[in-house]
Amino acid sequence: MDDETNARRFLNAHADIETELTRQQGESLPGSKRPKFWDLVDNSNELIPKHKEALKLFGNLRNAISHSRYLNGEPVAEPRADTVEEIERIRDLVLKPPRLKDALNAHGRPHVFSPSDDVKTFLRLVTDHDFSQAPVKVEQGRYELITTNAVARWFAHNLDEQGGLLDSATVGHVLTYAETGDRLQKVGHDTTTAKAINIFSGQASSDREPPAALLVMDLPGLPPQRLSVRADLALLYAQLGE
Repeated sequence: MDDETNARRFLNAHADIETELTRQQGESLPGSKRPKFWDLVDNSNELIPKHKEALKLFGNLRNAISHSRYLNGEPVAEPRADTVEEIERIRDLVLKPPRLKDALNAHGRPHVFSPSDDVKTFLRLVTDHDFSQAPVKVEQGRYELITTNAVARWFAHNLDEQGGLLDSATVGHVLTYAETGDRLQKVGHDTTTAKAINIFSGQASSDREPPAALLVMDLPGLPPQRLSVRADLALLYAQLGE
Protein backbone atom coordinates (compact mmCIF):
# COMPACT_ATOMS: atom_id res chain seq x y z
CA MET A 1 0.00 0.00 0.00
CA ASP A 2 2.94 2.37 0.66
CA ASP A 3 3.81 2.71 -3.04
CA GLU A 4 0.26 3.62 -4.04
CA THR A 5 -0.83 7.21 -4.36
CA ASN A 6 -3.76 8.50 -2.34
CA ALA A 7 -5.76 8.79 -5.57
CA ARG A 8 -5.13 5.17 -6.51
CA ARG A 9 -6.02 3.92 -3.02
CA PHE A 10 -9.17 6.04 -3.04
CA LEU A 11 -10.30 4.78 -6.44
CA ASN A 12 -9.63 1.16 -5.48
CA ALA A 13 -11.64 1.48 -2.25
CA HIS A 14 -14.49 3.19 -4.11
CA ALA A 15 -14.54 0.41 -6.72
CA ASP A 16 -14.60 -2.27 -4.00
CA ILE A 17 -17.59 -0.59 -2.32
CA GLU A 18 -19.46 -0.17 -5.60
CA THR A 19 -18.91 -3.79 -6.58
CA GLU A 20 -20.07 -5.12 -3.20
CA LEU A 21 -23.18 -2.93 -3.06
CA THR A 22 -24.03 -4.08 -6.58
CA ARG A 23 -23.62 -7.72 -5.54
CA GLN A 24 -25.78 -7.23 -2.44
CA GLN A 25 -28.59 -5.69 -4.45
CA GLY A 26 -28.62 -8.41 -7.07
CA GLU A 27 -27.51 -6.28 -9.99
CA SER A 28 -25.20 -7.76 -12.63
CA LEU A 29 -22.53 -5.39 -13.88
CA PRO A 30 -21.28 -7.27 -17.00
CA GLY A 31 -23.60 -7.02 -19.97
CA SER A 32 -26.20 -4.82 -18.29
CA LYS A 33 -26.75 -1.17 -17.60
CA ARG A 34 -24.46 -0.20 -14.74
CA PRO A 35 -26.48 1.05 -11.73
CA LYS A 36 -25.60 4.52 -10.50
CA PHE A 37 -23.42 4.58 -7.42
CA TRP A 38 -25.72 7.04 -5.65
CA ASP A 39 -28.71 4.70 -6.22
CA LEU A 40 -26.76 1.77 -4.78
CA VAL A 41 -25.96 3.83 -1.69
CA ASP A 42 -29.54 5.10 -1.27
CA ASN A 43 -31.05 1.62 -1.67
CA SER A 44 -28.71 -0.14 0.77
CA ASN A 45 -29.98 -1.41 4.12
CA GLU A 46 -26.41 -2.32 5.05
CA LEU A 47 -25.19 1.29 5.36
CA ILE A 48 -26.05 3.61 8.21
CA PRO A 49 -27.11 7.18 7.22
CA LYS A 50 -23.75 8.71 8.22
CA HIS A 51 -21.89 6.36 5.90
CA LYS A 52 -24.38 6.97 3.09
CA GLU A 53 -23.76 10.70 3.34
CA ALA A 54 -19.99 10.19 3.28
CA LEU A 55 -20.15 7.84 0.29
CA LYS A 56 -22.21 10.30 -1.75
CA LEU A 57 -19.52 12.93 -1.18
CA PHE A 58 -16.88 10.37 -2.06
CA GLY A 59 -18.78 9.61 -5.27
CA ASN A 60 -18.41 13.24 -6.32
CA LEU A 61 -14.73 13.11 -5.47
CA ARG A 62 -14.30 9.90 -7.47
CA ASN A 63 -15.74 11.67 -10.52
CA ALA A 64 -13.44 14.63 -10.00
CA ILE A 65 -10.39 12.35 -9.79
CA SER A 66 -11.43 10.18 -12.74
CA HIS A 67 -12.16 13.14 -15.01
CA SER A 68 -9.12 15.23 -14.09
CA ARG A 69 -5.89 15.39 -16.06
CA TYR A 70 -3.33 12.61 -15.62
CA LEU A 71 0.44 12.99 -15.35
CA ASN A 72 2.70 9.97 -15.84
CA GLY A 73 -0.32 7.68 -15.58
CA GLU A 74 -1.58 9.12 -12.29
CA PRO A 75 -4.40 11.64 -11.69
CA VAL A 76 -3.36 15.17 -10.80
CA ALA A 77 -6.17 15.47 -8.25
CA GLU A 78 -5.03 13.86 -5.01
CA PRO A 79 -7.39 13.25 -2.06
CA ARG A 80 -6.23 14.02 1.47
CA ALA A 81 -4.86 11.19 3.60
CA ASP A 82 -7.74 11.32 6.10
CA THR A 83 -10.23 11.06 3.23
CA VAL A 84 -8.50 7.94 1.94
CA GLU A 85 -8.42 6.43 5.42
CA GLU A 86 -12.14 7.07 5.89
CA ILE A 87 -13.25 5.50 2.60
CA GLU A 88 -10.98 2.50 3.28
CA ARG A 89 -12.53 2.18 6.75
CA ILE A 90 -16.04 2.18 5.26
CA ARG A 91 -14.86 -0.24 2.55
CA ASP A 92 -13.69 -2.68 5.21
CA LEU A 93 -17.07 -2.44 6.99
CA VAL A 94 -18.90 -3.07 3.70
CA LEU A 95 -16.76 -6.05 2.73
CA LYS A 96 -16.63 -7.61 6.20
CA PRO A 97 -19.50 -6.15 8.23
CA PRO A 98 -19.68 -6.88 11.96
CA ARG A 99 -22.64 -9.09 12.83
CA LEU A 100 -25.30 -8.23 15.38
CA LYS A 101 -24.89 -11.65 17.01
CA ASP A 102 -21.20 -11.08 17.63
CA ALA A 103 -21.74 -7.58 19.00
CA LEU A 104 -23.99 -9.09 21.69
CA ASN A 105 -21.76 -12.00 22.69
CA ALA A 106 -21.59 -10.77 26.28
CA HIS A 107 -25.40 -11.00 26.54
CA GLY A 108 -25.58 -14.75 26.04
CA ARG A 109 -28.73 -16.54 24.90
CA PRO A 110 -31.95 -14.86 26.03
CA HIS A 111 -34.32 -16.48 28.50
CA VAL A 112 -37.42 -17.41 26.50
CA PHE A 113 -40.69 -17.45 28.43
CA SER A 114 -43.88 -19.40 27.84
CA PRO A 115 -47.33 -17.77 28.03
CA SER A 116 -48.16 -20.11 30.91
CA ASP A 117 -45.21 -18.96 33.03
CA ASP A 118 -45.94 -16.91 36.13
CA VAL A 119 -45.12 -13.24 35.55
CA LYS A 120 -43.11 -13.40 38.80
CA THR A 121 -40.46 -15.39 36.91
CA PHE A 122 -40.06 -12.48 34.52
CA LEU A 123 -39.90 -9.96 37.37
CA ARG A 124 -37.23 -12.09 39.03
CA LEU A 125 -35.19 -11.88 35.81
CA VAL A 126 -35.68 -8.10 35.81
CA THR A 127 -34.41 -7.86 39.39
CA ASP A 128 -31.48 -10.26 39.05
CA HIS A 129 -30.17 -9.18 35.65
CA ASP A 130 -31.49 -5.63 35.18
CA PHE A 131 -33.45 -6.63 32.07
CA SER A 132 -36.64 -4.81 31.14
CA GLN A 133 -37.91 -7.11 28.37
CA ALA A 134 -37.74 -10.71 27.25
CA PRO A 135 -39.06 -12.88 24.40
CA VAL A 136 -42.12 -15.10 24.81
CA LYS A 137 -42.68 -18.08 22.52
CA VAL A 138 -46.43 -17.91 21.98
CA GLU A 139 -46.53 -20.66 19.37
CA GLN A 140 -44.18 -22.50 17.03
CA GLY A 141 -42.09 -19.93 15.19
CA ARG A 142 -43.87 -16.91 16.68
CA TYR A 143 -42.54 -14.75 19.50
CA GLU A 144 -43.80 -11.72 21.36
CA LEU A 145 -42.12 -9.37 23.82
CA ILE A 146 -42.97 -9.00 27.49
CA THR A 147 -41.78 -5.72 29.00
CA THR A 148 -41.76 -3.99 32.36
CA ASN A 149 -44.03 -1.39 30.74
CA ALA A 150 -46.64 -4.06 30.06
CA VAL A 151 -46.34 -5.22 33.68
CA ALA A 152 -46.85 -1.63 34.87
CA ARG A 153 -49.96 -1.23 32.69
CA TRP A 154 -51.36 -4.54 33.98
CA PHE A 155 -50.67 -3.44 37.56
CA ALA A 156 -52.26 0.00 37.06
CA HIS A 157 -55.34 -1.47 35.38
CA ASN A 158 -55.99 -3.88 38.23
CA LEU A 159 -54.92 -1.72 41.15
CA ASP A 160 -58.32 -0.24 41.97
CA GLU A 161 -60.18 -3.51 41.56
CA GLN A 162 -57.84 -5.42 43.86
CA GLY A 163 -57.46 -2.73 46.51
CA GLY A 164 -53.72 -2.49 46.03
CA LEU A 165 -53.14 -6.25 46.46
CA LEU A 166 -52.70 -8.24 43.28
CA ASP A 167 -52.64 -11.95 42.73
CA SER A 168 -50.08 -13.03 40.22
CA ALA A 169 -50.85 -13.57 36.55
CA THR A 170 -49.43 -15.52 33.65
CA VAL A 171 -47.00 -14.01 31.21
CA GLY A 172 -49.62 -14.55 28.50
CA HIS A 173 -52.16 -12.46 30.41
CA VAL A 174 -49.71 -9.62 30.94
CA LEU A 175 -48.92 -9.68 27.22
CA THR A 176 -52.46 -8.46 26.55
CA TYR A 177 -51.37 -5.13 28.07
CA ALA A 178 -48.54 -4.66 25.55
CA GLU A 179 -48.65 -1.62 23.30
CA THR A 180 -47.89 -1.36 19.58
CA GLY A 181 -44.40 -0.12 20.33
CA ASP A 182 -43.59 -3.36 22.20
CA ARG A 183 -43.16 -5.20 18.90
CA LEU A 184 -40.52 -7.93 18.59
CA GLN A 185 -38.92 -8.66 15.21
CA LYS A 186 -37.05 -11.84 14.33
CA VAL A 187 -33.83 -11.49 12.34
CA GLY A 188 -31.37 -14.02 10.93
CA HIS A 189 -28.13 -15.06 12.61
CA ASP A 190 -26.15 -13.31 9.84
CA THR A 191 -27.87 -9.92 10.33
CA THR A 192 -25.27 -7.17 10.34
CA THR A 193 -24.87 -4.54 13.02
CA ALA A 194 -25.52 -1.78 10.47
CA LYS A 195 -28.80 -3.37 9.37
CA ALA A 196 -29.91 -3.71 13.00
CA ILE A 197 -29.23 0.00 13.54
CA ASN A 198 -31.30 0.82 10.46
CA ILE A 199 -34.18 -1.37 11.68
CA PHE A 200 -34.23 0.31 15.08
CA SER A 201 -34.12 3.77 13.50
CA GLY A 202 -36.85 3.03 10.96
CA GLN A 203 -34.45 3.38 8.02
CA ALA A 204 -35.02 -0.22 6.87
CA SER A 205 -38.82 0.10 6.56
CA SER A 206 -41.18 3.01 6.12
CA ASP A 207 -44.48 1.15 6.50
CA ARG A 208 -44.14 -0.09 10.09
CA GLU A 209 -43.17 1.37 13.42
CA PRO A 210 -39.64 0.27 14.37
CA PRO A 211 -39.56 -2.73 16.72
CA ALA A 212 -38.61 -2.44 20.38
CA ALA A 213 -36.33 -5.47 20.16
CA LEU A 214 -34.70 -7.83 17.68
CA LEU A 215 -34.57 -11.55 18.29
CA VAL A 216 -31.56 -13.14 16.58
CA MET A 217 -32.61 -16.60 15.47
CA ASP A 218 -30.47 -19.70 15.11
CA LEU A 219 -31.01 -22.61 12.72
CA PRO A 220 -34.57 -24.02 12.67
CA GLY A 221 -35.35 -26.02 15.78
CA LEU A 222 -32.69 -24.29 17.90
CA PRO A 223 -33.40 -21.61 20.52
CA PRO A 224 -32.82 -17.92 19.69
CA GLN A 225 -29.23 -16.72 19.95
CA ARG A 226 -29.50 -13.12 21.16
CA LEU A 227 -31.97 -10.40 22.09
CA SER A 228 -31.10 -6.84 21.07
CA VAL A 229 -33.00 -3.81 22.38
CA ARG A 230 -32.81 -0.10 21.63
CA ALA A 231 -30.63 0.43 24.69
CA ASP A 232 -27.94 -1.53 22.78
CA LEU A 233 -27.63 1.15 20.09
CA ALA A 234 -24.52 2.75 21.61
CA LEU A 235 -22.86 -0.68 21.62
CA LEU A 236 -23.88 -1.30 18.02
CA TYR A 237 -22.54 2.04 16.81
CA ALA A 238 -19.27 1.31 18.59
CA GLN A 239 -18.88 -1.83 16.46
CA LEU A 240 -18.80 0.49 13.45
CA GLY A 241 -16.27 2.83 15.01
CA GLU A 242 -18.86 5.54 15.54
